[in-house]
Formats: sequence, C-alpha cells, structure tokens
Amino acid sequence: MSGAKKAGKVKTASVKAPKSKAAEAKSAREQSYRVAKLRTGTVIDHLPAGSALRCLALLGIPSDGIVTIGLNLPSKRSRRKDILKMENRELTPAEMARIALLGPKATVCFIEEFELVRKLRLELPTVIDSVVKCPNPSCITNNDPVAPRARVESSDPVRLRCHYCERRIRSDEVEFLHGT
Repeated sequence: MSGAKKAGKVKTASVKAPKSKAAEAKSAREQSYRVAKLRTGTVIDHLPAGSALRCLALLGIPSDGIVTIGLNLPSKRSRRKDILKMENRELTPAEMARIALLGPKATVCFIEEFELVRKLRLELPTVIDSVVKCPNPSCITNNDPVAPRARVESSDPVRLRCHYCERRIRSDEVEFLHGT
C-alpha cells in the first residue's frame, strides 16, 4: 500500500499568474531612472518615442559637454517618450522651431547652476520658411533658387503644405535643409 500512496502523490509547482497590462504599466512607471543632474544646459523632454536621435542629429553633439539620451521612457502624458539632456548647450529660437516639427508637444528646460531657470512648451509656427525641403521633385523650390515655405495644417500629427506646389508633407517626410 505504501507503493500506492507514493504513486498517488502529485507534486505541484506554484505558478504566478501573468501580470495584466495595467499592472505592467504601473510597475514601469514606478521604476526610477537616475541620471546625473545638469549644472548648465538644456533638457528636451516629451519628445515622441523614437525621435531623440533625429533631434540630436539636427542639433549636433556639443563639443564641450555630456549628452544623455533616454529612449522609450514611460510617460504620463503619452505612453512613451524620449528625452535629451545636453550639458553646456542653450538652444536658439530657430533650433526650437525645428524641434517643434519633430515633437510639437515637447518641452525645453533651461538649467543654470543645477536650477530650472526657464521652461518652454514648444509650439509650431503657422508658416515655416527656409527650414523644410519640399518632397515634390517638380516643385520650384527644388529647381530654382527659391526659399522653401510651408504652412502648418496640423500639429498632431504634424502635416505641412508647400506654399508653392500645394504638396502635403507628412511628418515622416520632413527633410530639413542643411545649414538651417
């Protein structure tokens, strides 16, 4: 009989129930990401996920400071965001206008002596001059010495329209002119 008892025993393993998506999201938000504070510089926050590297390429890497990039971080405003921190770098209004094309809901924070001195929420202008190349190869701006001009039709998602040929320009088609 003792053999029958042994055969009848079944070992059970404890199995954790899979987390729900809401529980996973809460867990991700509760995690902290530690990055050194900036003494002086600029933080570009709330960039759309996946756009920080393009933003950095647009601005160039500062030669005298540290650059910190956060990709696909959890966000309360949107599901995911990117963040860019640049030491010893202050953005010009023209640079902020270009960044607004990549992330119209982004915020720019200016830091001095570890303190936030100014915070701006970026906004798209209604007209963009000499910044974005028209993707239409037949457009006059691509064939004659005419400065490109585009109207902003929508900011979320970003949609522009060429002033000259009326071609719609989606956010994934935005190509910045060199030297702007």
